[in-house]
Amino acid sequence: MVPVLLILTGALATLQADLLNHKKFLLLPPVNFTIKATGLAQVLLHWDPNPDQEQRHVDLEYHVKINAPQEDEYDTRKTESKCVTHLHEGFAASVRTILKSSHTTLASSWVSAELKAPPGTPGTSVTNLTCTTHTVVSSHTHLRPYQVSLRCTWLVGKDAPEDTQYFLYYRFGVLTEECQEYSRDALNRNTACWFPRTFINSKGFEQLAVHINGSSKHAAIKPFDQLFTPHAIDRVNPPMNVTVEIESNSLYIQWEKPLSAFPDHCFNYELKIYNTKNGHVQKEKLISNKFISKIDDVSTYSIQVRAAVSSPCRMSGRWGEWSQPIYVGVIYGPGCFHRFRPRRVTSKISRW
Repeated sequence: MVPVLLILTGALATLQADLLNHKKFLLLPPVNFTIKATGLAQVLLHWDPNPDQEQRHVDLEYHVKINAPQEDEYDTRKTESKCVTHLHEGFAASVRTILKSSHTTLASSWVSAELKAPPGTPGTSVTNLTCTTHTVVSSHTHLRPYQVSLRCTWLVGKDAPEDTQYFLYYRFGVLTEECQEYSRDALNRNTACWFPRTFINSKGFEQLAVHINGSSKHAAIKPFDQLFTPHAIDRVNPPMNVTVEIESNSLYIQWEKPLSAFPDHCFNYELKIYNTKNGHVQKEKLISNKFISKIDDVSTYSIQVRAAVSSPCRMSGRWGEWSQPIYVGVIYGPGCFHRFRPRRVTSKISRW
């Protein structure tokens, strides 16, 4: 079977090479090329093989070129392709039939299609859109112990009328959700959105699509799309149950991993020990959840820890929030001083 397969493969390669050298062999462009929006910041490109194309048992491919909003190009054997990109500036693409050999490529003419930009008055769309995510405890702990909250903020468009109202939607994968909790400015315009729980997967690699449109009696409000990579906007919670003990002239510090869907081994830590008497700051980068440090017996120290998801578990993001400070050491009062014992602190997660 193997020798036969090799012979057939070689014969096909020879046939394609012969066709490429044959001046009378004509590649025809695809037909029925369409671009359809299938979700927020997502389009589907579809085309059909040309029914008049002379096949001759060759393996045809297609060369796709994205012309707007951002240029890109790639080859595919399929007759459809999904693209994720912002659509408020429209979308345009071209496709052609190609036949490759080891030495050259034969190509048909291009066919093109476009998705026009949605209507709207320039200067009315939101600006400075930023979003952050947090891991929170799920209300359905037996099915999914952790969920992700989402908060987005933006500025009103510089030419947006005073009666403009904005509305935010997000899409992650195939699921789309509309915001129900907004914060407003002095003119009662929505300028921030809060999702206590979402369908976002903090371990996922898909992009988060955020779409904001609007309405006004005086102008058509131009919509705005933006894509976010989950690891880049995730604010890792502070480590929990940070405890410090003093024995002789040593600080024994330990903590638990942050509230997170990631297991213990997925975190790096940064420890900060601040001497409030002389202003010295000691910082340590750690992969364990314990640390011992030497101290003097005449100073007060503030201890904080923060975490980041490590690269083996997810693309590296930014450092999370610092834990609440724990103060240990010596307190000076009028005419006296005394050493006090540290207290146990449990890091708490704020809604915002």
